[in-house]
Amino acid sequence: ILAGVKSVTLQDTKKLSLWDLSAQFYVNEEDVGKNRAEACVARLKELNTAVSVRVCDRKLDESLVAGHSVVVLADATMEEAKQIDAFCHQQVPAVSFIYAKSAGVFSSVFCDFGPSFTVLDVDGENPH
Repeated sequence: ILAGVKSVTLQDTKKLSLWDLSAQFYVNEEDVGKNRAEACVARLKELNTAVSVRVCDRKLDESLVAGHSVVVLADATMEEAKQIDAFCHQQVPAVSFIYAKSAGVFSSVFCDFGPSFTVLDVDGENPH
C-alpha cells in the first residue's frame, strides 16, 4: 500500500479471532469478532492516502479477480489457489498471482507472473 500502488482490495470472509492478534499488526483486541478485512482497513489506509483501499467480504471468485492486475492469496487451500491461479494465468494480459502459505515456523510462496514472464537465473546461485 506504499509507493506505486493505485488501489488495493482486501478480501476476507472470516471474523477476527484472538489467535489472529498474534500475527496481524493492524488490528487490536477491540476488533475481535469483526470481519478481518474490515477490522484493518482504516489503519491500512493511513499508510498512503493516495491509494484507494476497499473491503470485499464475499467469497473470492473469478469476477472479483478479473478487475485486478495482481492477486496475493493467503489463507487458502491448495485447490482454491490452483483454481484462482489458472484463471489469472489465462487472462490477457495475465493477472500476476502470488500464493503465500504459513504453517508455524514454516512458509512457502508461489509466484506466477504469466506465460510471458521469463526467469533468466539458471541455478539460483549468486553470480561468480
